[in-house]
Amino acid sequence: MKKGIIEIDMPKNCDECLMRQSNLAYCLIAKKSTSHHPSGKPLDKSKRPKWCPIRPKQEAMR
Repeated sequence: MKKGIIEIDMPKNCDECLMRQSNLAYCLIAKKSTSHHPSGKPLDKSKRPKWCPIRPKQEAMR
């Protein structure tokens, strides 16, 4: 199957992301909570989590 790329503005954090289901604080791509770690510890809302599937364009093109 052919691959494609969707280009969006790079969010600074999950709250700014278009791929976040806002009413549930849930990432639609990674299928993870955007508010808490699985351990229950709150995520740092000032930046994107390490598991974020959105990469800067130059990284995605490698």
